[in-house]
Amino acid sequence: MSRRFFDRLLFLALDVAIALSHPREILRFYRRSIAHGNWRLSVAAPRVANAKFVWRKVFDHDPRFTIVSDKLAAKDFVRDMGIAVEMPQTLWTGRPEDIPEAMLGADVVIKTTHGWSTNLFPARDGLSRDEVRDGIRRAMAQRHGRRNNQWAYYDIRPRLFVEDRVDKRADLVDLKIYVYGGLAVRVLPIRTIAGNERVAAVWLRDEKGTWTRSDQPSGVSPKVVDDAPLPPATDAALEIASHIGALFDQLRVDFLVTGGALYLGEITVYSESGILVGGFSMATDPSRFWDIRRSWFLNTTHEGWKGVYARALARFCAREARRRPGLNAAGPLPVEDFHRSLALARRLQDEVTAR
Repeated sequence: MSRRFFDRLLFLALDVAIALSHPREILRFYRRSIAHGNWRLSVAAPRVANAKFVWRKVFDHDPRFTIVSDKLAAKDFVRDMGIAVEMPQTLWTGRPEDIPEAMLGADVVIKTTHGWSTNLFPARDGLSRDEVRDGIRRAMAQRHGRRNNQWAYYDIRPRLFVEDRVDKRADLVDLKIYVYGGLAVRVLPIRTIAGNERVAAVWLRDEKGTWTRSDQPSGVSPKVVDDAPLPPATDAALEIASHIGALFDQLRVDFLVTGGALYLGEITVYSESGILVGGFSMATDPSRFWDIRRSWFLNTTHEGWKGVYARALARFCAREARRRPGLNAAGPLPVEDFHRSLALARRLQDEVTAR
């Protein structure tokens, strides 16, 4: 039996096992992939971006994912890795019952560490103190990620904190940068215009390295392509995002741009819950440039069947890289920084647990 034939049998067996152990995730994945005309996709040997998201959920349990998904710990992670970037000032953190009364009506942002879509803006949105307290209770009670198997959220300790609101005096652009290794290939600036409507445009890097506005739907405003230029701070954001992304195989790094100032927002491991627009096609940038050879799973020693699988997957990835040169575009993984970031993530997790 040839090694390649053995690898195929192993991948097939694992695809069956994944379907049995994660039926909801696999049903969601294949329902979407078939709707996009792609009937034959493997999770055990992933080629397209959305298959790699499912693979990440099942196999790539990188301990750094929990830290960068924790909205407070992510700040410490980036700072302690020596990456220079401004961040919104943390004004207070603690138990919900201890939040200062003045914060409940202040022009601030009240956040939780462990999820998404829970931010409260007391003064901006004209919330009463009772409305803020109710919002905090709901936010702290939520447990994110279970529905779509986003395991990195499972071990985040729910904490409440208050940030300074950076856009008090100028309009805000939410700038999302998709990074594959150290290579940024997609930028999504989101603005809020009249009537509280959010508009966005997808910007892609061409072969010459020039950023151009695409007519791709953004998912934010699929019927409207924002005609605004990229913010002046985009170049600085791209450099920072590439620095952070070089430690991983794929991330989305979000920034807040306001009045010419640039702040780190959030780091996202499961963009759009793992179903990217265009992520079922081999021709799109997320599939072309996402190289899982940079992942924690393929840079960690495994025993037993996981070791057998990791070696088979590494062989598959090497063959893919020979066929698809884009997978080599990000360059080699910075091994020393990779291991330093792992050690840092474990230390930060211990500190969070001990609080």
